[in-house]
Amino acid sequence: MRSFCADIFIMPKDFIPSKIGDRVPFYKNLAATAATEAAALSLTPSELTTLQNVATDFGDANLAVQAAYDAYRAALETRKIAEAAAESLTRGYNRQWQNTGVPASVIASLGLPVHESGPTFSPPASPLTLSATAFSNGEVKLKWKRNGNIDGTQFVVETSADGQIWQFLTVSTSSRLSLNHFEPGVRVYFRVYAKRRTEVSAPSPATVIYPGQTGQIMRIAS
Repeated sequence: MRSFCADIFIMPKDFIPSKIGDRVPFYKNLAATAATEAAALSLTPSELTTLQNVATDFGDANLAVQAAYDAYRAALETRKIAEAAAESLTRGYNRQWQNTGVPASVIASLGLPVHESGPTFSPPASPLTLSATAFSNGEVKLKWKRNGNIDGTQFVVETSADGQIWQFLTVSTSSRLSLNHFEPGVRVYFRVYAKRRTEVSAPSPATVIYPGQTGQIMRIAS
């Protein structure tokens, strides 16, 4: 006796391709093969036309979607370039207008923040209360007050034999400094000025070691 189960047609889980790109040739092949095997498939001319139209419409729609997606990506890239150009130009003008005395009301009317140009720094201030202490071993200790100068400010130390003609001695970021190789008893003037980037302060009032003596400055050994 023939088994009933042998006559049952079991459908695959899903015979239509899962990827959209694979469905275009699938439907095209389906319509073309159906046209060739119309008699075996018992398809009428009207049904064949419907199959062909559906396959063609799907293929055209898929092409349209791909074209739209390509155009979208191209538009995104165009917008990215235009956005970078607009931002660069706007920031450049903003820095220019912020730093050339354009009234704040005009800047605000442009929709720009009045102080967007970044932090502003006051020029370096002259160090205060410079003092020098000399020791018999030739060491000289200098100290001064920063006078509000921020961290990173450089302090340039100069020396003079007469308080008139000055020469560079050394530079420090600290407000205390130990120097060596000065001859005890030889008069030496010191002064300090602050330097930050390209800006410098006025020098501090000078201080002197061995004020009652004369002689030549001995340079610090390298």
